Amino acid sequence: MRITILLFCLSGLIATGVEGQGSARDILENAVKKLTLKDIHLNLEVETSDGKGNSKLRTMDVSFALFDDLKKVLVEITAPENIRGTRILATDYPDKKGIIEVYMPSTGKTRNFRSSNRKLKMIGSEIPINHFSGTAYAGYEISVAETVIVDGDKCHKIKLNSPDETEFLIVYIRYDGEQLFRIESYDSLGDLTGVTELSDYFRIDVPGAGDFYPRLVSVKNLKNGKASNMEIKGIVPLQEIRKTDFEL
Repeated sequence: MRITILLFCLSGLIATGVEGQGSARDILENAVKKLTLKDIHLNLEVETSDGKGNSKLRTMDVSFALFDDLKKVLVEITAPENIRGTRILATDYPDKKGIIEVYMPSTGKTRNFRSSNRKLKMIGSEIPINHFSGTAYAGYEISVAETVIVDGDKCHKIKLNSPDETEFLIVYIRYDGEQLFRIESYDSLGDLTGVTELSDYFRIDVPGAGDFYPRLVSVKNLKNGKASNMEIKGIVPLQEIRKTDFEL
């Protein structure tokens, strides 16, 4: 199982070479914060292909809410029928690690996971569950930060080492607008295993949200050949927010 909403400030990086941990961390965290919504409801469509011409389409509703310092994201699968009603609740706590709860109507049971677990994917897709978590990369250490040019755009390039040293990530963030647009995953041997791209940033006029948000998120798993494309089909503010609505 998986679902990445995952989910990075301004100057401070030297054109080449390693820069201070604090400034790189600020850039990363600020870019992630722009992807963290509150009091918002999204309609999403996710299509996953296996590289052999087979594909599956899933639709889902995603709601974001902030209760004091407690951030919650609720995902409900609305199609196809065989997994309709599956619900995923991600909770970010201010003073401890986040929790992801997954309810499966087929079993009537709920399972709990740590939100830092990047192996969790949205059912039938390659989209990491922690895509919508503001603490997705909290446990990673920054080892390299530099400025590069990608497709003519000036970007921050930040290398993150995983806590268990089994992988490292290369994150690209545009200088203009501080928009996260690419994440590369590598194994301990340095082989590229996956690529996540965030694109088609569009202006949103919703209270409590940033100015822009990526309409498309594409994830490619180079180990199994699968790929998933997630598209926002609708975004509206939540009118009435109750804690009981964010429970499994």
